[in-house]
Amino acid sequence: MAKKIKLRGCPLCGAKANWAKGDKSTRMLDMVQCSECCLTLEADYKPQSALEAWNARVMDMYIEDREVNIEGKNL
Repeated sequence: MAKKIKLRGCPLCGAKANWAKGDKSTRMLDMVQCSECCLTLEADYKPQSALEAWNARVMDMYIEDREVNIEGKNL
């Protein structure tokens, strides 16, 4: 069974977000994007780098969290 990690909701509007796993061989940056307001956070090629930055925040009110598979699939 694949390991899961929590993907927190958007820090601006509180909606669900989607994560795209970074991969240096395909030159795809690790990225998280809100499904409603399209706020996007890109990091480097290291998998989970954008996800970790997205999840770091000061206040948690009105945020909808979800889980993602660490292989880069949204659940």
